[in-house]
Amino acid sequence: MFFDISATPDTAEDPYESFVVNITNPSAGSNLGPFTTHIGRIDEELIPLSLNVDSTYPTNYNSTGKLSGVNIWYLLSANSTYQTYSADKALDVSLTITSPLTVYSPSADRGAIYFNNEGTTYNIKNGSNLTITIPETSLVIGKGGDGGTGLLWLSGEYFEDDALTDPVSTTDDLEDTEFFPYGYDGGPAISLSAFSSITITNDGSAYGGAGGGGAGFLAVSANPMPEVSALSASSAGGGGAGIEPNGVGLGGIIHPGGTFGSLTVESASFVNPGSDGTVTGGGAGGNTTGTTGGYNTDNFSVMDGAAGGSLGRDGCGGDQPDIVTSYPTCYDTVSSNVLRFEGGFVGPIYTGTAVWYSKQADITSSGTFSGSDI
Repeated sequence: MFFDISATPDTAEDPYESFVVNITNPSAGSNLGPFTTHIGRIDEELIPLSLNVDSTYPTNYNSTGKLSGVNIWYLLSANSTYQTYSADKALDVSLTITSPLTVYSPSADRGAIYFNNEGTTYNIKNGSNLTITIPETSLVIGKGGDGGTGLLWLSGEYFEDDALTDPVSTTDDLEDTEFFPYGYDGGPAISLSAFSSITITNDGSAYGGAGGGGAGFLAVSANPMPEVSALSASSAGGGGAGIEPNGVGLGGIIHPGGTFGSLTVESASFVNPGSDGTVTGGGAGGNTTGTTGGYNTDNFSVMDGAAGGSLGRDGCGGDQPDIVTSYPTCYDTVSSNVLRFEGGFVGPIYTGTAVWYSKQADITSSGTFSGSDI
């Protein structure tokens, strides 16, 4: 099989111009093997360059074999091969994480392995590749997502500055533009720019950050109920699991109350914040506790915040933990459709401008992947 690219205009202007051949739907009896995509380059010449990461990398926080992020630019800029060839040649960069080593992200906005030139000028020619090798017993993981903020119902008022009076009839009436009751998504394991393609050779583990838990909901119905004022808040969600001290998701907060137009409402006393995640699991959601206004909030688990996700998992929520049919008769309009807010999604393994052409082959390797893009 061959391809005539001479008829394609302007392909010779850049010696590192690339094209992709994706072969699918083979004939009966043929076998394409695991690689069905090939990146072809005009006058291809890639300069090999090897980078290694160990616990001496400068952002080691705690000298326990855990790194709070690896910036590939830091390693490249100090490399003599990069300094010699990067202005004129595309690079074939191999980044190897030593074993055992954990690399985690302290920010959901970027991966544990990332590229940030920190405002300086850099040269990475079009067509440059990056291969990340994660050996057995090593882990690359994104930051855990935070738990959702507990609700506070404003006596029939919208959570808006215009403070329009309107009975609660939909979840939109419980929205607060300043606070977010859903669990937050976890961060990516790897985030990249500058390179054209990426390969992930994984014999260890690569996890997106765990999702945070959703906040609880209010155990009230759409119909007028005398119990509304006693059940008018919910507890917050727990943070997603992660690497301590700063790679875990934070527990959500209870709604602090405030002034909305002419209405001032204080924070509820019977709700609680969520717990931070840990390396062993997601943080617990906050519980509603005690009796208020003559009503025992312990009877309504839907008001409790949901737990954050364990390592590499979505946050909990979007459920009705109560046995609705066991509610007292005066609560029979509380529907099984009244659910806790949904938890955040586990973060992706990879996000960025470099294309993960080898994804399908990479994820069949002996290592473990857990992310929203797998």
